Amino acid sequence: MFKHRYRFNRQARYSLNTLIMGLALLSQIGYCTTKPSIDQTDTYSLLSSQGAVTEDEINQYLSIMEHVPLVSDNYQRDFSWNYAEYLMGLGKLYQVSGDRRLLDTMIAGSERMLARRNDRLDKLFLYIDEAILPVWPSLQQKWSMNNKAVPFTNLLMTANILQPIAYTAWLIAHDPSLTEAINKNGQSYRMKAQHFLAETEITIKHFALSPLWLNPKTLLFQHANTQRMTRINEVPHYKIGQPVAFNRALTMASVMHYVAASHRKFDQKKPTASYYENIIRQQLAFFKRHSLISEEKTSTHTFKLRQWNFDANQHQGTPSPPEDIFHGGLVAAALIILYNDGKNPYALNEELMQQVAASYLYQFKHDNQQTPHAFYEYINATGKALTEQRRLSNLRWCELALYNKDIWQSSCGPQLTDTGVRLRDGSYYAYGLAIRHRLNDML
Repeated sequence: MFKHRYRFNRQARYSLNTLIMGLALLSQIGYCTTKPSIDQTDTYSLLSSQGAVTEDEINQYLSIMEHVPLVSDNYQRDFSWNYAEYLMGLGKLYQVSGDRRLLDTMIAGSERMLARRNDRLDKLFLYIDEAILPVWPSLQQKWSMNNKAVPFTNLLMTANILQPIAYTAWLIAHDPSLTEAINKNGQSYRMKAQHFLAETEITIKHFALSPLWLNPKTLLFQHANTQRMTRINEVPHYKIGQPVAFNRALTMASVMHYVAASHRKFDQKKPTASYYENIIRQQLAFFKRHSLISEEKTSTHTFKLRQWNFDANQHQGTPSPPEDIFHGGLVAAALIILYNDGKNPYALNEELMQQVAASYLYQFKHDNQQTPHAFYEYINATGKALTEQRRLSNLRWCELALYNKDIWQSSCGPQLTDTGVRLRDGSYYAYGLAIRHRLNDML
């Protein structure tokens, strides 16, 4: 699983003190709108779409991390989006390279977010939950009462932050070289993993597993079962207490998977692992029931595709819209984590992964010679007016190339090599390197 090709003595150095703190993010997905001390128009591209990751490429991503804006809270969702994604990129690269500089940087970032959790920071009283909880609330105007923002979080915002924290623990648990290892600060990696697991479980227990957010009968994640959700326009009244969108449920399920799998590897807390795994199975079973398999024929092949709507809710007999490329990418990323290369206890198989991959290739991907790397907005091959925010959303699907190499060869590889990404999307650079490395290992 881990390729220990690199053991560098140098440690990642931080130069974040020159950056502007508290940068605001774009309202929808958290992109930085204020320039830090470097030019955000700089482009980061893969030098090649083939081959193992190199030391220079790892150094490049560590350099990107040095220029990530230093944020102090999640009030503008700074942690929930870009920052957490950068940390996930570190993990993906560590998993294929074993370079501990990546892991140490990931640990430091996870500690930073934990230190700024609500129960340790401003102890805000969450509007929906009516409590001070160990989460990272937003204070954005889109969730407001009487034109005043209220402290609020949902399952996706919380899961996005928990994901790299739990992933760090999972990486340590599954790397035999770290069993007795000590990091640069004289700390045991194993104890760090235990710490991250405990902190993740605190948030899951007091927030995600609350009867507000988890239906105790069906074990499905739901929109908080309170009318307060409509007062701040989080959801319409008919969605209150109903299952959340697939991207929210499966992203939180991926966090719980990292925790459960880590406990299994450490041979501890088996009842907790079993409980989490059961909840994960319910989310996956619900997704399977509400996604449809169709066929796409080419001149030489017939492919099965899996398609789904944004959620399973209906209003006056009208289903929700078809899945869009941004939220569908969150679903795809969560499924990849849960599938875990086939080593999972959820009856999740490669056939489903290939069906989701085919939906990317034959529904989202738009073959347009004049506009390379063009995509439809929705999973039913409709919608051409992608906003700039969502223009790169297809890159969230790229790990599916592990189950259909054409995704890399015809889409993600050329896109990351020819076009590249800017600082705000730098995590995709790390994902691309890790995917390329794993595909190289499969040759």
